[in-house]
Amino acid sequence: GQNNGPHMPHIDQPEYPKHKTMIYYVNAADGPTNLWEGDKITEEIEFKRGRILIIDGKVRHSSSCPVNSPRRMVINYNFLI
Repeated sequence: GQNNGPHMPHIDQPEYPKHKTMIYYVNAADGPTNLWEGDKITEEIEFKRGRILIIDGKVRHSSSCPVNSPRRMVINYNFLI
């Protein structure tokens, strides 16, 4: 079944405290990327083709299933610093 809410928040590389996370939005879709503090979403980043999001690697984030789009495609990079 389709989950219309946000997915579980996570950190991509918890074993590396100093890193950056970059998300490249490949296609046009819905289903925002959520940034979290504690158990609350503090920001929703709109899914937009060609957009790049760079966040500190310690920021918990999550995806959301698209509702109106058939798929949501991203390329995720993690840079150690």
